[in-house]
Amino acid sequence: ILEGVVGGPSELAPGATAYVSGQRGTWLGAAGVADVSTCAPMPVDARMRLESVSKIYTAALILQLAQEKKFSVGDTVDRWLPGLLPYGDRITIRQLLTMSSGLIDNNDFNNAPPGLRAIYVQRVKDPELQAELRAAWSRAQDNPATVVSETLWVRWAAWQPLLFTPGSGHHYSNIGYDILGLIAERAGGEPLATLY
Repeated sequence: ILEGVVGGPSELAPGATAYVSGQRGTWLGAAGVADVSTCAPMPVDARMRLESVSKIYTAALILQLAQEKKFSVGDTVDRWLPGLLPYGDRITIRQLLTMSSGLIDNNDFNNAPPGLRAIYVQRVKDPELQAELRAAWSRAQDNPATVVSETLWVRWAAWQPLLFTPGSGHHYSNIGYDILGLIAERAGGEPLATLY
């Protein structure tokens, strides 16, 4: 299966790893290359980004903290992170969890045509943040593997209008889950990695 992921007509990536654990034991495997410029083989213990898989961890953590009475899912963003968003008093933890907050997503920026991307940046009235956004976008254009900090995306989103009244629609938002991570850290009193 891994060989099919890294080669042939259904190639998804230059390299892949897999970890399988069950009643019959554990298996680790790798295929393809870790670096396309050097053709270094993909090691079985390669460190990979979790991407959206971490949302499951964050949601479970948020629900666990709520069960421990650290907060209520009905609490607002402002309750835990005052001033983070200009409309933080209108968005609840539950709405962040269910993608019904009305927050924009970083992919809305990344996938926008140049004219709309320019509007997204022009809405930001902080010149330093505008410069950071332009620099991050430039780095990402040069290298698509560039990681843009979650904090930068949250700061950018704070300048964008809500897409709809919180609770009245659905829109996928990585930024909403980044904010949930910040709330978990504040309520749990530990860094997110430790809380996981």
